[in-house]
Amino acid sequence: MSYKMHRPIKASIFSSLTNNEDKIMFLLNYGVFAPSTHNTQPWLFKLGDSYCDVFLNEDKSLPIADKSHKNMHISVGCCIENIIIAAKYYGVFRSLKLDIRERKIARISFNFKKSKAIDKSFFKLFSSISKRQNKRG
Repeated sequence: MSYKMHRPIKASIFSSLTNNEDKIMFLLNYGVFAPSTHNTQPWLFKLGDSYCDVFLNEDKSLPIADKSHKNMHISVGCCIENIIIAAKYYGVFRSLKLDIRERKIARISFNFKKSKAIDKSFFKLFSSISKRQNKRG
């Protein structure tokens, strides 16, 4: 893996990435821009060749503010949605399988074999992800 996550995200980099792991890491940049309760970012990722498993990181729990972990799950859902929007924009989204057991939440699968053009119908959503700002405090 040669790609390192960084900000600001340069959307044009995606087409120059040559291996699947780098492409998935690039897409995860958009996931970590997701809003999360108290900016806890309660997600973990495990990468495969053409998928990413998303896990709930219970070490980031806020037992007083979020006793039932409802807000943690909402935060992870926002992260997953950002990844999917980015993958759809780049034309590589294959599927989402919710697989909630223990800490695992979902598997996002990608199709890197077929070269697809950018799907401009997702541009407005896609471009807004990296512009999100935290106005708190």
